[in-house]
Amino acid sequence: MSSAEPQLPRVLYVDDEQNILLAVRRQQRKHLDLTTCSSPAEALELLRQDQSFGVIVSDFDMPGMDGIAFLQEAREIVPDTTRIMLTGKADLNAATRAVNDGHVFRFLTKPCDSDLFRESVYAGARIHELVTAERSLLERTLRGAIDILTQTLSLSNPEAFGRASRLRRYVEVLARRLGVENLWEYSVAAMMSQLGCIAIPPDVVRRSNRGEELSDEDRRMLAEHPMTAAKMLRSIPRMETIADMVELQEADFDAKNDGTEPPPLGARLLRIAIDYDASRNRGLAGPEAIRALRDAPAGVYDPDILPDLDELCRVEGFHNESVLPISQLRVGMIVVDPVMTLDGLLVVAAGHEVTESLLLRLQNWARSKIHHVQEPIRVLVPEL
Repeated sequence: MSSAEPQLPRVLYVDDEQNILLAVRRQQRKHLDLTTCSSPAEALELLRQDQSFGVIVSDFDMPGMDGIAFLQEAREIVPDTTRIMLTGKADLNAATRAVNDGHVFRFLTKPCDSDLFRESVYAGARIHELVTAERSLLERTLRGAIDILTQTLSLSNPEAFGRASRLRRYVEVLARRLGVENLWEYSVAAMMSQLGCIAIPPDVVRRSNRGEELSDEDRRMLAEHPMTAAKMLRSIPRMETIADMVELQEADFDAKNDGTEPPPLGARLLRIAIDYDASRNRGLAGPEAIRALRDAPAGVYDPDILPDLDELCRVEGFHNESVLPISQLRVGMIVVDPVMTLDGLLVVAAGHEVTESLLLRLQNWARSKIHHVQEPIRVLVPEL
């Protein structure tokens, strides 16, 4: 059985001289998966549609936009793609600018020997492969760490996890409304916002969520949970931004009213989601809870978010209620009432979204010979 042919590097070559583009295609057609563009504008539009190029090769001297400016904009679209600059002028200043501003991998002079050109492109493609592989590994590691922390919170403090599930839905709908980039960071920040409650007795979290009386010690523990979660998150690569959101989740938008830097947007969204959720837990209807947020003193909440608060009610409105046995539960449903064992042990808090791990957990509880889960379970079923 013959081995598969090695995949040729995908290369985008940009030059305003058509004869050069034709020559490069002729010389490299057997060695590179080559796409050519005759202008930076055309190339940028192509990159917005197709971000799979491993290497970009650009001429330096082009009308309208030089190669450095082009590579700067290309880097915004495809930051991991390796960049190579070609120029007919052996200009040290241009080379320095290309390296510093265009973040180029290599700077080649024209005319460039075809073997040297190909060698440079293959080296650039290898760099791209290494960067992409490292990013993929980090992303898998990050997802694994988040999954472990999420499951740990679910098992150790169902009440806190149920609240985190609700907060995630509230934060996501507001973040989408604001058109934020990297929505996943806001989603993860919401899910991790209650992680510090691992160190708090579940009964304290339950009483806090319901607005019941708390002792001074209870309030001290609750006040520390954002910092506890942030410390845990900062030990994970690429979680620093999320840790900042989580740490400042209870901060006012402008508490001192002195023009100092407000908390990050993720923290501001969390503050609104947390207070909205608290009002709903204490019996206020959605519109009443929103009105309370809007009537708060200036400086508590970000005024740019307040106009979008009606979206919070819509999060709760696109579901049909149903009462189902555990065997008929599906991922994406939302638990309406706390799921308890017959002897009074809390298994799942109200507001908890059914995930694959939760579904497995409920199925295991249902088979338990010691603790029997009360069935059927009242859930909200997302509309298709």
